[in-house]
Amino acid sequence: MPPELVYKILDDIPLAYLLQLICDQDIPHLEHCITSHLVLGKVFSVKYLAEIKALYSLYLRVCYLVYGYYPLYMDSLRFDGRSFTKAHHDLLEEEWGVASLRLQDFFRSAIRASTVKILYAYEYSLPVLTHYAPRTIGPKSSWEVTSVDSLREIFENLDAAEMKLNSIKFAQLNRMAAIVQTYPAMVRTLRDLGQDHHRNDQHLIDMLLRRARDMQKRQIAKQRIVAKCVFHTRRLYLVPHDRLEEWFCIKATGVADSSFMQITQIILEDTGKVSIEGC
Repeated sequence: MPPELVYKILDDIPLAYLLQLICDQDIPHLEHCITSHLVLGKVFSVKYLAEIKALYSLYLRVCYLVYGYYPLYMDSLRFDGRSFTKAHHDLLEEEWGVASLRLQDFFRSAIRASTVKILYAYEYSLPVLTHYAPRTIGPKSSWEVTSVDSLREIFENLDAAEMKLNSIKFAQLNRMAAIVQTYPAMVRTLRDLGQDHHRNDQHLIDMLLRRARDMQKRQIAKQRIVAKCVFHTRRLYLVPHDRLEEWFCIKATGVADSSFMQITQIILEDTGKVSIEGC
């Protein structure tokens, strides 16, 4: 397609869609038309286009992994090129070379800031994630967030830590469900203070298995923590009914029942909590 026709099409495309297009597709002709466009060339120069693509590709990947979908718009990218430059006309009041450079710096900073905002959402969970990360996680203030490579490294480290933690909690939830199923009417949740078996164990089993399925999704950056009622404390979530302890205590009379010992040992060994307060 001749550049003149491409220019007319580019006039009306929001920058977000344009960026996603050049990130998803490697089309040199399209990139040439963008950098030579009268308006878009002020935002996408040949010198910085590769960096802008890398920044936005990382942003799209982070959004897709964390939220499960690509973002429709970033505030700075909801405009087409002409509207964008008009909205930021203050950056175009100098001579062409300096003004264009300032505008591109602003554009790259806007994309970078959107990615950093997502990374900073992990801050409250850093004390926990640091135990599961493949590399050391320093405090947020020490993060180097000026380059694409450093942003990618930070995200991959945080993401690997969260997914490892989730895999541990996934296994624990499944094991808890198996305990309830294996020992019906013998265990209860810590918050259920009633000592009579007055509810269907299947309800608890289904809840634990449902939470286990949801546990495989990323949660921390969205601040939607799965099974928080199970993991928000260091105390055990499942405990034996008190009557089992009473049976076990009959040992003193010579009529011992090992049910309490057996279940207690299983719970302590197989559902020992990870320290995940704040996650």
